[in-house]
Amino acid sequence: MMTKETGKDAAKKCTLACIKAGMNYVFVSDGKVYEIANQKMPDLKTYAGDSVKLTGDLQSDGKTIQIAKLEAAK
Repeated sequence: MMTKETGKDAAKKCTLACIKAGMNYVFVSDGKVYEIANQKMPDLKTYAGDSVKLTGDLQSDGKTIQIAKLEAAK
């Protein structure tokens, strides 16, 4: 979804609009995109579009993460 808004609020709105349209949450780190196994985790919506600290397990496929904990980045 394209928007003319900028900043943190725009990133959150854009991310949530994509989720509502049927896309999945992903985690991006150092330019690499990881799929998230547990898409129903409530914190995903809370931190949508934000920089976060993620704790979890990288699955054997090397591209999917099972999140154990998600929190705001410091």
